[in-house]
Amino acid sequence: MSFAEDRSEAVADVAHARRYGGECLVREADGGSGETVGTETGPRMLSHAETVQIVHAQFVLIALGADLGRLQTAGRSCYRTAVALQRERPADSRAYARAADLCERAARLVVAAGAAADERARRRLLAVAEHDTAVATGAVDPEVADRARRVLESALAGADSLPDRPGGEDPAGATPPAGATGRRGPRYPGPTYDAATGRHRVGVGAAGDPAHWQLNTPGVGMENGLICGAAGSGKSSFLLMVLYEASCRPEFELWLAEPAGRRALPEPLTGAAARTAATRQETVDLLRDAVGVIAERARAHGPVPDPTPDLPGILLAVEDCAPVFADDPEATRLAERVVAVGGRFGVALVATAPDAGLASFGGSRALRTGLARTNCFPLGPDGRRTLTEVRRAG
Repeated sequence: MSFAEDRSEAVADVAHARRYGGECLVREADGGSGETVGTETGPRMLSHAETVQIVHAQFVLIALGADLGRLQTAGRSCYRTAVALQRERPADSRAYARAADLCERAARLVVAAGAAADERARRRLLAVAEHDTAVATGAVDPEVADRARRVLESALAGADSLPDRPGGEDPAGATPPAGATGRRGPRYPGPTYDAATGRHRVGVGAAGDPAHWQLNTPGVGMENGLICGAAGSGKSSFLLMVLYEASCRPEFELWLAEPAGRRALPEPLTGAAARTAATRQETVDLLRDAVGVIAERARAHGPVPDPTPDLPGILLAVEDCAPVFADDPEATRLAERVVAVGGRFGVALVATAPDAGLASFGGSRALRTGLARTNCFPLGPDGRRTLTEVRRAG
């Protein structure tokens, strides 16, 4: 695995863990009755919180391929981030702390199943986890449960068909080189961006179908986007998934703005960015320069329907846009210009916001609509209602 692939894998793993950590806290806060489970010593009553944590640990285990090394690395990163954010962003700190807990739970499952260095055991563990989570999230639907059962049977049959490897022989029949970690997890497949469609996967939707982010539309231009939700809903983690996909492609260029100076974006991404901003004024300067790029490209090249390494698609990402646009007509006007015409010239604006109220967008309906037109992902328990409101207002 190359350094770029390894870095992308690590960023994606932390993003997945953070997402499930935030979701876990939300589900725990919902309340609910406990659940009785069978154990070797008889029935045991689990609290609602523990039941939720077990399910979300399985989600993390699945997302990270039941790979012990990846789970441990992501857990350490989440723990360090939780400590760093404890004072300035307590809600995010709690989500990262829960993510670290989930990684630890998932790692214990791998070890207990003997799957740390056994491919057959790892695949069986994944199959069982995928079945359990499918049933847990869709048990009221007999069709979902039946489909999960069939998938489990097929996956277990596939795992059992793997050839035995006496003496811990490597699957490829080769001896690992000196210094190798000996990880048995699946090779990271890399980014999912498809140049033919201009989109990449960002998870699974409410109906169980893959959810995608439209980074650009081939033959048309770059696409804007809006990610909104309350503190702890996973906005930053979602944004990370979009940014790391773009950072792995030579035809895209990152401009990253964190106007509140919270340093929520990891160093591998900020290090890969062409431009960064750490204050509100620097963010306004980035917006002004983006408008300048649009004007220059319009004068010198005309439309840029497809980004190239020589004429890259610029993705200007603003983490928490509300402080930038509030009471600042110039910043709002610049952003309106970017979302209105920037896509045709290879410049897009992606922003996170605490909610979809107009106050987060400087009172500009045009800005909110322009951001949300193609990519709109409201997170948290009110996400569906927020999405409906934004689309109606637009």
